[in-house]
Amino acid sequence: KPWIGKRAAFGAVDLGEDDPAPVIALQVTDRDKARTGFRRIAECAGAGEDFKWAIGEDYLIASDSQQHADKILSDGVKKPLADDPAYQRWHDEVGDAGVINFYVSKRATKYLSDLLDAAGKDLFGGGGSAAADAGSPYSGEDLSGLSAPRHVARTADDPDPLAGVRKELDKFQGLAGTVRFAGGGM
Repeated sequence: KPWIGKRAAFGAVDLGEDDPAPVIALQVTDRDKARTGFRRIAECAGAGEDFKWAIGEDYLIASDSQQHADKILSDGVKKPLADDPAYQRWHDEVGDAGVINFYVSKRATKYLSDLLDAAGKDLFGGGGSAAADAGSPYSGEDLSGLSAPRHVARTADDPDPLAGVRKELDKFQGLAGTVRFAGGGM
């Protein structure tokens, strides 16, 4: 549609809640046409009542609630991701933009660690850490399709079989990447 710009993104944004908020960002060239056009797209897709959006100067932000969409848009205007030093560092490492670009913040490890705690509790019994024993936000996840390896057992020396993974997560500093076409290939 003529109101849709050249860029779109999806991700998860840390708004200080237990779980990150899902987000879709769509560049728009005409706010009025975007308001009507995106409503039609959402209705056609059967997006439901929990799918809300807010329209800024250049972007439409959609999320799982109006509060989330409004906050993500407002925060993005005040402090754009493109101004974040970590984001700039990783994207400078990647170089020129491609057809697909991605970024994972160091803060994502908080959510990965919570998920790891829940998996450790379900797989190895009793939890992989104190956080898991206290109750992770993911403790209700259905991980029943997973099974613990038969050779994994807790010992006094290594009470947390996921300690090595957790240690590596602590070292994670973020990352960015891109997919581009060059020389006839991807």
